[in-house]
Amino acid sequence: MTPEETIKVKELAETLKNSGLAASMMHAVERAKDILGIKDENTKALEEEIELKKEEATEIKEQVEDLKENPNPEAAEQVQKWEKELKDDIQEIEEKKEDIEGHEHQEMPVEAAVEQEEAVEEITGEAEVTREEESQEQVTEEAEVTREEEAEVQQEEETQEQVTEEAEVTREEEAEVQQEEETQVEEEAEVQQQEETQVEEEAEVQPEEETQVEEETQGEEEAEVQQEEETQGEEEAEVQQEEETQVEEEAEVQQEEETQVEEEAEVQQEEETQVEEEAEVQPEE
Repeated sequence: MTPEETIKVKELAETLKNSGLAASMMHAVERAKDILGIKDENTKALEEEIELKKEEATEIKEQVEDLKENPNPEAAEQVQKWEKELKDDIQEIEEKKEDIEGHEHQEMPVEAAVEQEEAVEEITGEAEVTREEESQEQVTEEAEVTREEEAEVQQEEETQEQVTEEAEVTREEEAEVQQEEETQVEEEAEVQQQEETQVEEEAEVQPEEETQVEEETQGEEEAEVQQEEETQGEEEAEVQQEEETQVEEEAEVQQEEETQVEEEAEVQQEEETQVEEEAEVQPEE
């Protein structure tokens, strides 16, 4: 402790002792330390170590919660191992802290006790008014702490009520959502039933439509066959027409050849006549 803290502890311890709030001076000193929040270095170090361990435990709890949502046997086994080690560490630290606190509560050495008594006697004559004021302030502070604690309790109760109300609202909303989902499922089931009914009706109508389609297809095929036959007849008529035209052309050619032969025969006849006439004229010459 610093010199200033030592003085404060002594003054407050004297006040506690004189007001009957402590059975002995040792008890008064310890109570004064607790009230002023003064701790030795070992206790502080242990408490800091405990806080670190608690933070690690919080992280492990979060991992455990995560594992509950996403199971992983290997990780779960490791977390359980860590939890056990943390519990052992915290227990060991708490035991050390209890040992230190127990040691602090033991009777002080004679020299320290004499020094403390002398310091108390020096302070007693000069600080009566101060002790009364500090006692009043302490009572006031305790009352304020009590009020703050009551306010915190009230706040926690209000928070709990709010959480309860929110939970009820959440349950109602979940119930509404569930109702909507069930309604949606029923509507989907009705739609599916209608679709199945429609499919059955279409299946009943389909044979008739298939028959009609087959008849129409057969009629189209017959029309195509008839069209092909008519086309074939037209083609045959065209071929026959062409053959007749060719025959006529051949007849014309033949007629022309016969005419040419007749003309050649006439020419030959004329030549023969001319030759005969020339032969008749020659003897006369």
